Amino acid sequence: MAAETIAASTRAILAGHAALRARLATSLRAGRAAHACLFSGPSGIGKTAVALEYARLLLCDKSGSQPCESCMQCEATRTLQHPDLHLVFPYPPGAIKVKKSGNEPEEIDESGIVDKVSELIASIAADPFTATQIDEGESKSKARARLFSHSVRLPQIRSLLRKVSRRAYQASRKVYVIFHAESMNTQAQNALLKALEEPPPDGYFLLVAENDQDLLPTIRSRCQLIRLGKLNSEVIASALESDGVPSEQASIASKLADGSFLRARELSTQELSALQTDVIDYLVESARCDALELPKTVQKVQERLYSTDRSYFDFLNLFFRDAALYSALAKDASDKLVFRDLEDRIARVGKAYPEADFDAVMNAVDKSAEYISLGYTPDLVLYALSVRIHQALGRRAGKAPKHRMDN
Repeated sequence: MAAETIAASTRAILAGHAALRARLATSLRAGRAAHACLFSGPSGIGKTAVALEYARLLLCDKSGSQPCESCMQCEATRTLQHPDLHLVFPYPPGAIKVKKSGNEPEEIDESGIVDKVSELIASIAADPFTATQIDEGESKSKARARLFSHSVRLPQIRSLLRKVSRRAYQASRKVYVIFHAESMNTQAQNALLKALEEPPPDGYFLLVAENDQDLLPTIRSRCQLIRLGKLNSEVIASALESDGVPSEQASIASKLADGSFLRARELSTQELSALQTDVIDYLVESARCDALELPKTVQKVQERLYSTDRSYFDFLNLFFRDAALYSALAKDASDKLVFRDLEDRIARVGKAYPEADFDAVMNAVDKSAEYISLGYTPDLVLYALSVRIHQALGRRAGKAPKHRMDN
């Protein structure tokens, strides 16, 4: 992966983790590098990119703060095919078979999956934000469930440990990267533990996991924890723009992505302008709260499949965040708005509803998103949210308050 072949977006994301990468490089060059590191953090923030860059730095012949990109080792790691770089992936059930002959150590037979593994490695080399699991062609709705069926198994760890005892083939060090390390069962983790307790002087283990708490305490205690946080939206927007995404689209996608570049990249391919229009329509009808028209609006949201998409609720929240900001700062808020192209409409919301409780609105949106994730009926959740929005906005300016009839 020579410097010019690294995607501009990947360079931008790595730059977003510059301080962490600098600490790793400094420790390595000072001879204090941990022999086991655990890279942990949410999906899509660059854990794999950072871990693989560090793996390449460990194998590089030079002593810089980044891989030199010109030595023999960097040439070999360009496609992640270096003989001293060992990658372990979670496999689906039944993907590997164990062979044992007499007193010989057991061997795993990966012949049935070797082509898919090769394709996966090539994909990760080209784009470290690609999924680090075997793609079985499942629908997107089942992608997350894959984590519960794919796992790193005991035979894989035993096979890895046999490599630990061997000398490096080409570089001065050996690097072992375990993706989705939290998918290891207890047996696999316990097998790995001894190697982490007594690592070879030239061996380095890099574990990548979304949640380090899913690993055994004994594993965590033997690793240097490197916890990566969510990315700044400006970093994400810059990365998207470097991939050719228009500035406005990149800005909106980055704000909706909750710190995940991967999520932002997915959003940037969607018709965000259409989403924006539909969100505004829903808000207008919620403000009116017309008992006849509101069901039609909710039905439209259902038809567009927004009701199960977190980005729809995030969009709602960002709009009201802008409205609250504008109500407090007026024109001074212009350059702080997420939806700058909606400034006039945002300004009108504040003028039309001077008593609006925007905190209550955003809390209602968050609660509704939570209800959806828990499996509540979407149309009922959206209808109830409309009523809560209407209540939280309060009385429209210039409209006389309704009088209660007291007995």
